[in-house]
Amino acid sequence: MRRRRSRHGLAARINPQHTLLIVLTVIAILLLVSGQVYKNLYSGLRGSVMSVTAPLINIATAPFRMVGNISNNVGDYQTLQQKYQDLQIEMRQASYWESYARQLLAENQLLRQRWNLANDFPKLPGNFVVARVIADLSGTFINSFLINAGKNQNIAINDIAMDNGALVGRIIDVKNKYSRVLLITDINSRVPIVVGDERLRAIMGGNNSDQTDLLFSAIDSVITPGMQVLTSGHGGVFPAGILVGKVISNDGIDIKIAPLVTPHRLEYVDILSFAAKIIPDDKSKNIANDYQERQN
Repeated sequence: MRRRRSRHGLAARINPQHTLLIVLTVIAILLLVSGQVYKNLYSGLRGSVMSVTAPLINIATAPFRMVGNISNNVGDYQTLQQKYQDLQIEMRQASYWESYARQLLAENQLLRQRWNLANDFPKLPGNFVVARVIADLSGTFINSFLINAGKNQNIAINDIAMDNGALVGRIIDVKNKYSRVLLITDINSRVPIVVGDERLRAIMGGNNSDQTDLLFSAIDSVITPGMQVLTSGHGGVFPAGILVGKVISNDGIDIKIAPLVTPHRLEYVDILSFAAKIIPDDKSKNIANDYQERQN
């Protein structure tokens, strides 16, 4: 009875975890010893295992690599698409600013021409204003337009509207910040003129078309196509010597005049405010030649 009890007490005192630790330690020591003793054998065995498992690992991981590549490609595509959209926006902005710069350049050239024109009238007293055409009011029964200058720039009724030295019309209505210009082509317009080098006096009237009519002239006047037409200054509204246009036809009944200015294409006009003065003939001819050179 005493022997049996001693055996059961010894078994109870033995810890299974300690036993497992001792066994694993012994196995590790054996592996280390055998690895040193059978070094070549273990090296070959590792090489064989790796040669077998490497292709399997490569095949097993291929889908994951493919998914990774697709994810990277999708990210690159999204980045390229965003850069493309940014470039499109930059191109639109650049195109807008290029168009705006061209517009400013054209306006600058027009204003420079008008500044030079202002210096062509050093002896004429009064106001010289460059105004923008803001609305074309022409229709079946009237030819006129609005400009963005009025009493705020000392514009007054009967001031003269010109384009590069050629007559456009006259002011017939003035408000604080805008004015209305009656064109020489309007049916209500009447302009005293002289025709040709002989300075034949006549009256020019509008007919709401692109041409005007020579209404009254001396009976013995010989007027032929090509003659230059200038304002005469009679009546005190239009100064003398302003270029108007040229005679284009004379069928013995109707005499037609083609104004040098096409009013409906104007963007700016020059408003001259002064008393009726005579522009010297040589000055008028120079203005006419300069205007025709600009048109050509």
